[in-house]
Amino acid sequence: MLFDIARLIEDCGGASALAKKLGVARTTPYRWAQQGMVSSRMLVRIKEIEPNVNIDDYIVQGDTHELGHNSERRAGVSG
Repeated sequence: MLFDIARLIEDCGGASALAKKLGVARTTPYRWAQQGMVSSRMLVRIKEIEPNVNIDDYIVQGDTHELGHNSERRAGVSG
C-alpha cells in the first residue's frame, strides 16, 4: 500500500495554495511529492485546515512505480 501524496496536495487546492494555508514555504508540498513522504505532524495540520479530507482515501493499493517513485522509502508517512 502507498500514500498518494500528490493526489492529496491536488485535492487541497494544489501545492501553492496548500502551502499558503499551512503557512509553509511554497516549495514544501512539492518536496513532499518529490520525496514521497509527508510528516504525520503535517497530516494533522492538513486535517485541521481541510476537515473534510479523509486521509484513508489516499492510501492506495500498488507499488512505488505506480506513483512514479523509485524506492519503498518514498511511499509513506514519516513520524
